Amino acid sequence: LTGIKPQDLTSHFGVDAYRWYFLRAIAFGADGSFSWEDFSARYTSELANDYGNLASRVAAMVGKYYAGALPGATAAGDAEQAV
Repeated sequence: LTGIKPQDLTSHFGVDAYRWYFLRAIAFGADGSFSWEDFSARYTSELANDYGNLASRVAAMVGKYYAGALPGATAAGDAEQAV
């Protein structure tokens, strides 16, 4: 088998995980190899564990230092005005 349908991946892992994998695992402009095992390992390790841990730590710090609510912005620069 020489190909895989993107729908097979996105239906199980979602579109964001699909994008993440191909941006991280395969060099742009080059051929790459794909395996379900590598996709699952990267998904679990990088997305679920690493970013899940980061989100958990940020939420805990917001709860501890800001009583569960982020403070309002104190200064609005050019970048903030553009948004």
